[in-house]
Amino acid sequence: MERRILVPLIILAALVGGYVYWQQPKTFDDCILKHMAGTTNREAAQFIYLSCQEKYPERPTIERTSRALNPAELSKLTGRAGLSFGNYYAGSLYNGNDKMTVTHVEVVVTTSIDKQPSSRSYIADLTIPPKTTKDFGFNIIIGDPRAEYNWQVASARGYEE
Repeated sequence: MERRILVPLIILAALVGGYVYWQQPKTFDDCILKHMAGTTNREAAQFIYLSCQEKYPERPTIERTSRALNPAELSKLTGRAGLSFGNYYAGSLYNGNDKMTVTHVEVVVTTSIDKQPSSRSYIADLTIPPKTTKDFGFNIIIGDPRAEYNWQVASARGYEE
């Protein structure tokens, strides 16, 4: 009698287990397609993306095409900076763009000694998502103790979200 009940239960468990197994995503893309359907909330979509990426790490990262920011986008980069410790020039940069993530900035630092300016360009690689502030910094060639420093973002690169 026990065998008559036990065998069908084992078969039923195997069938249910097989069904569940076959319904699970096998790749990153399957995971995204299964769990992202109907998602309209950006935070939820990001959580799903990160969860699928963690479960299926073999997926290559998305290569984003970087481009130079146009003058309107460049004008939305604002911030403060100054000479920090020794020859380290540092500050914070705010990305006021709505859909552009900034990944690279060229900063021109002008050193004035007795009203004689000398300008040099410096590169900072960073990642500043839209509407976000990030710190940046780099070593510069400093002037004498009377020197005054000014800076501006000369160019920047990034990608659209």
